[in-house]
Amino acid sequence: MDTIIIQWLLLVQIYAAGDTTSNELYTLYHSNKLISGYYRKFITLRPICGAWCQLFPQCSAFAYHNLQKECFLYEGNLNDCDYLIENTMETFIPFTEEDKNNVALFKPTTMSSELSRSTGSCRAVDDKYTTFVSSQQAPMSWWCVDLIHIYNLKYVTLYNKNKAGYVRDQIKGFTLKLNLRGKCDAEGFSNADFCFQDTSFISQYIYNITQCISSTVFKARYIFINNGAASDFLHFKELEVSAM
Repeated sequence: MDTIIIQWLLLVQIYAAGDTTSNELYTLYHSNKLISGYYRKFITLRPICGAWCQLFPQCSAFAYHNLQKECFLYEGNLNDCDYLIENTMETFIPFTEEDKNNVALFKPTTMSSELSRSTGSCRAVDDKYTTFVSSQQAPMSWWCVDLIHIYNLKYVTLYNKNKAGYVRDQIKGFTLKLNLRGKCDAEGFSNADFCFQDTSFISQYIYNITQCISSTVFKARYIFINNGAASDFLHFKELEVSAM
């Protein structure tokens, strides 16, 4: 069917039922980033963009450029590692039952600094245990994942770099902080609640955290990892978050 005809039919349907795209069917994934890998792009109204994604099973997420009125459709998991900064861009994912074994997978991430694009913050939730994240050398470096929703946590598993010696020991003394609100930014890190600190004499390859050692409830939307006293760098391979 012709694209223009479909858009007109969708527009009629939206005005008849009201635009529920972003409020009831989809949740905001992030703003001001254009993720590459979209399979279709066209100019339309924002309600039609969301309705179009809802209409076709192939579409797993959509983005809308509010300034240029462009709609971007995606299939499969969003890869937050590959993006361009685009102001007024908003990306939405549907409300769906997700795998509670790892609610951090492919979620938006940020860190205080990135050593390179290949070791950017998204590498810690890309389901690849051959990649890793690394900050620049700076005190109090932090990494954060936005889980989109608040979860009661079952465990948080951090995979360290497995090369023996100095490289693996750079994670020693790291801290885990949790936040229910705010953002993945410096203010959010400052306001987050302390949950766990590594006190092991020998650095581990896998850290499996099942509860806070403080009075903080094991519940979060934002999870922060902060580098320890052993190094000004922050790097690790992957973070898994299991929810109840």
